[in-house]
Amino acid sequence: RHTRYARVTGVQTCALPISLAPASLFSLVIAARVRHLAPFPGHRDFLLFALCIAWWTATDAFEHASDQVETKVFWAKMAWFGIVCTPGYFGLFAWNYMIGRNSATSRALHGVLAAIGLAVLAVALTNNLHHLIYTATTPVGTPPYLHVHYEHGPLYFILLTAFYLIMLLAQTLIFYRLIHASDFYRVHYLGMLGASLPPWLLNVAHLVGLFDIDPTPFSFVLVGGIYYWMLSRRNLFDLVPMAQSVLLNAVPDPVLVVDAERRITECNPAARALAGHHRLIGTPLAAVPEFSSRLDLEAPNETDPHEVSIGNPARHFDVVRVPLTYDGRDVGTLILLRDITDHREAQHRLEIAMVELERQLSSNVALQRQLREESIRDTLTGLHNRRFFDEIAPAMLADAQRSGAPLAAVMIDIDHFKRFNDHHGHAAGDAVLRHTGQFLRQNSRAGDAVFRMGGEEFLILMPNVQPASVLDRVDAWRSAFSAHIVEHEGTALRATFSAGFALYPEQAETLNLLLSRADAALYCAKAEGRNRAREWQKDQAP
Repeated sequence: RHTRYARVTGVQTCALPISLAPASLFSLVIAARVRHLAPFPGHRDFLLFALCIAWWTATDAFEHASDQVETKVFWAKMAWFGIVCTPGYFGLFAWNYMIGRNSATSRALHGVLAAIGLAVLAVALTNNLHHLIYTATTPVGTPPYLHVHYEHGPLYFILLTAFYLIMLLAQTLIFYRLIHASDFYRVHYLGMLGASLPPWLLNVAHLVGLFDIDPTPFSFVLVGGIYYWMLSRRNLFDLVPMAQSVLLNAVPDPVLVVDAERRITECNPAARALAGHHRLIGTPLAAVPEFSSRLDLEAPNETDPHEVSIGNPARHFDVVRVPLTYDGRDVGTLILLRDITDHREAQHRLEIAMVELERQLSSNVALQRQLREESIRDTLTGLHNRRFFDEIAPAMLADAQRSGAPLAAVMIDIDHFKRFNDHHGHAAGDAVLRHTGQFLRQNSRAGDAVFRMGGEEFLILMPNVQPASVLDRVDAWRSAFSAHIVEHEGTALRATFSAGFALYPEQAETLNLLLSRADAALYCAKAEGRNRAREWQKDQAP
């Protein structure tokens, strides 16, 4: 705002406020469209930027439309809020959009910029007291050709310098992203650069005297048109480029980039936390104890992960090292550390649980075996009981049937056992039963099955026997048993038994018949005077 409208004709004066209307309208339409888009980095900054343009162009339109000096000066002062905030919010928008995030610091700057804008507006409105912005405002001409000539004070040039620096930084950042962007996003950056250059260049042209009027507000017609085209045709802000730093920071696991000299050139917050929040950028990897002894970069680069433990308490990581090349030469290594601590701890807990489960299973199996053994054995003699006989006897009979070898069933009964108990007592009787069980185990073959069937009665199943030898063997048992002495509480006890046997399949075709005929032979031995062994004969019942 140097000298305003010094050579403006009446027609041009009427056209100026009309030409500013599209700029203000474009800004409001763009703000409305962007407001309803999904949030993107710099979303709020761009909204405020567009609203400040609308403020600036609207106040300029009111100034041009007025034919009173005081009114023109008032609207010129009111424009300062938009003049101050427009470059500031654009700078914030460019920064947040390029780096890909809305930082807490930039959100705090919204209020700071608004406060600065209001402060400058207050200074402008009270300019007559200090003349910091305008040192003089001189009317030129008469209505409808009335114009105002402004002479600027020191604050004007301070603000102008600050605005130029902000715009220079913003456009430098846009240009940097432009030359490094993919083809699709390059159009975005070209549009943003093209929209930011006209106001700046036209303002510079006015300051050096190329224009008698300040064309900066009018350039916002072009700015609005560019942004409207980008929103409508190029999906601006629908697809937001993510900056490399944002992607790196978003990775929850530690990531390091090491150059060819083994210096850390990039890292994310997870890597800094793992190293104890040290300043890692520019630090040699060997100078970071948490990494130097565990990340072996001298070995060939590996894309397959290997496991390391880092920290105290130790955390477990799968490490992947990816070589980085540029123009055919190695320039460094990308190191990815995937935290598998929870997985390792879960695996360890699972291993402990498996060991405990195996122990419990072994204990259960042992207990089952014990219960099984107890259920099929007689507790007094240690011989198998009738329950086990019911399980194994059919199988032994089936084996004899398949093989064709004879099976002998020998029934044994201790002679006068009731009289023995009455005379010597039940404890002595139990001692004789235990001795009998031990005797039969010791004198039977490995394949024989010995059972205590109940009371003083015993059964031996003898598979694969020679029929002619059974009587001799049983009689030898009887003779040896009768010669044994059982010691019980200082008393020498003697006992005898009687035995009878039958043969399958020669003398019985079924298990029940085999047992019945062995029992009949036993009854015959007892009837003949006891302490003897007999084979079943056809003349014996059953």
